[in-house]
Amino acid sequence: MCEQGYYVDFRDANRTFESIAMISQAESTLAGAGAATQLTGAAVTVDFFRVLGVGAAMGRTFGAEDEQPG
Repeated sequence: MCEQGYYVDFRDANRTFESIAMISQAESTLAGAGAATQLTGAAVTVDFFRVLGVGAAMGRTFGAEDEQPG
């Protein structure tokens, strides 16, 4: 997997592709009233859906504000 810092450097230096995106496996634990459950998902960069040429099936896609730290 590509680390976020390398991705940003590659994205900013890119002069060939219209846009690039990164995906990384992300694991979380969902805990509440019942037993905790391990979830496997993905962390993606802002341009992920645009690079694939698709919209969100539910909700919204990401904007530049979503990629800010914090």
